[in-house]
Amino acid sequence: MDESLKTTFIAEARFLRALHYFELSRYFGDVPLVVSSIAQGEANVRAELSRVHIQMEQDLQFASDNLPASWPASETGRATQWAAKALKAKVHLYQEEWDQVLTLTNDVIANSGHDLYQADGLNSFYSLFRVENENNIESVFEIQSNSFEGNPDGINGGRQYGQVIGVTGDGFGGWANVVPTD
Repeated sequence: MDESLKTTFIAEARFLRALHYFELSRYFGDVPLVVSSIAQGEANVRAELSRVHIQMEQDLQFASDNLPASWPASETGRATQWAAKALKAKVHLYQEEWDQVLTLTNDVIANSGHDLYQADGLNSFYSLFRVENENNIESVFEIQSNSFEGNPDGINGGRQYGQVIGVTGDGFGGWANVVPTD
């Protein structure tokens, strides 16, 4: 495999690992930290939250150093260096490390090409959360998904994650149910 492609895949995997550890640590604090293969039955003990933060920061630095600034439209949804920097800022935010937050967010704002979504009239914020505005200029990273017919547990698997964060516009899940009102 081409080394450059391999590095990009590893950077994407490390971004996703950091994203999932970020969510786990928000909900549970100390969590088992697995960064290499473990033997079957090997016990995982919870790592201190500070150690989890260090791992997330290392993963996100590697991702921001090795991911492209953007992908072609056909690759929408893949992590970019800007998604890694934005998530790293969020990790620092939860640690109240304000200088790092400011440095990273200023970099994303000034250099990423992302901007606040603008729509005509007073409905700008409301229309931001509509299906037709997915992956707009304000979106630094969006998980791509589709609902599909034949799902045995109902739309989005009938799970809380799918109901709250899942596919929009299907009348059941995602931001389609959580939109601002006038």
